[in-house]
Amino acid sequence: MLIIDYIWVQDFKLSKMYSQTNIVKLEDGIELNNSNIHLIPLVKVPNQYITLKPIYVIKNPFFQDGKHFIALCEIYGSDISNNRLNCEITLTKHYSGNYFFDIEQEFIINDPSLRTIKKKIDDQFLSVGDYFSKHRDFSNRFINICVDAGIPIISMFNKKFNSWVYGLNDLNGTITGDIIWMTRYLLLRMSESESFTLTFGELKINIDDINNNDTFSSDPYLTITVMISTIHKVKSDIELESIKKSGMKDNIHEQLIMKESIRKEAERLQEKLAETYKLEVLQQREKNELVKWNRIKDHEQHIEKLRKEVQEAEENKLEREEQVKLQLLRRQEQEELERVILMKEKERQSIIKHETEITDAELTRLQLVREELDLKNNREVLNAELEHKFEEREQITKDIVEREQELEEEEKQSEQRRKEEKEKEEMEKLSRMLDDDFESHS
Repeated sequence: MLIIDYIWVQDFKLSKMYSQTNIVKLEDGIELNNSNIHLIPLVKVPNQYITLKPIYVIKNPFFQDGKHFIALCEIYGSDISNNRLNCEITLTKHYSGNYFFDIEQEFIINDPSLRTIKKKIDDQFLSVGDYFSKHRDFSNRFINICVDAGIPIISMFNKKFNSWVYGLNDLNGTITGDIIWMTRYLLLRMSESESFTLTFGELKINIDDINNNDTFSSDPYLTITVMISTIHKVKSDIELESIKKSGMKDNIHEQLIMKESIRKEAERLQEKLAETYKLEVLQQREKNELVKWNRIKDHEQHIEKLRKEVQEAEENKLEREEQVKLQLLRRQEQEELERVILMKEKERQSIIKHETEITDAELTRLQLVREELDLKNNREVLNAELEHKFEEREQITKDIVEREQELEEEEKQSEQRRKEEKEKEEMEKLSRMLDDDFESHS
């Protein structure tokens, strides 16, 4: 989670800057910088018909936790003049990348406590010892903040009583205006904790070693746009070389011509840009950016969904493995029970067969005895003995029948247990199917 201050300029003439803090969620391990600034979403300002698009970002120097950032934004909406977009279009059309800008920005400290002192001090030149410690401390803190943020500041000097000027160099392209506005925001933010206020004075922009300075106190995007378009319009490579080699008199004359051309070109360019880049174009660009961001969000949601599905598949796999192990154990128990029942059945049949063989042998023997008794005319004794043996046989047969009934009862009980276990397994299987069906529907 990152805490980002979205800042934008809504009143270029008065350097009025606004801010809105948003909590932004990015993937872990991503370090926000200007190369991946497209990961920051567009935001809409509440109660206003404008959309903010981040274009330049630095770590927030007023926090040291690594989670706070400041993002300078382009603004899109009705009745909004996007000077940065105009500047970028002009540079893309005319700018070959070989112009580097040197900047001098003046800021004025409006300190009410020094009004009486100001009258007693030379307003043009201050020597060491004439400065005010809190003003110098303020300027030094600003230099340290710019260095830590990677802003190419090269100088800071006192111009007069309460006027300071800082210099930036080797700036290339539209990012020149971004850095100027970011330094202005840092100064204004720092002044919030002081007893004085700030206003911005002269802004000087110089292109390479060509003496083409001009002074503006408003929007640097507009300054750069007019200068580059005018150079492209008026100056050829030969003319630029002549300016570099010319004397001071010719140089001043060329500057006057160029300033007049700049004003005319600025008016023409603004009219052309107003006709070419209508509100519909900006809205379409905003829409394309939102669609792109929504696609990124959909992709992230799809990845998260896939992660959840993989996790659920792993959990289901473990659950299925446990179920298979349980089914194997139950099957082994069932096979063991069936083996025991089979052994008991074989034992019962063996006993019945053995008892039957004994009974048949005894009957044979009795028949032989009866025959012997018949031969000895001892029929009565033989009959009595035969009846006794038949009674014993009936008793044995009765015992066998009772044994068979007991075995049948045991077999019925075993069959009943198998049926109950089978019904239990069927009920568990049906319950699992219902649970799976319920989970799939939910």
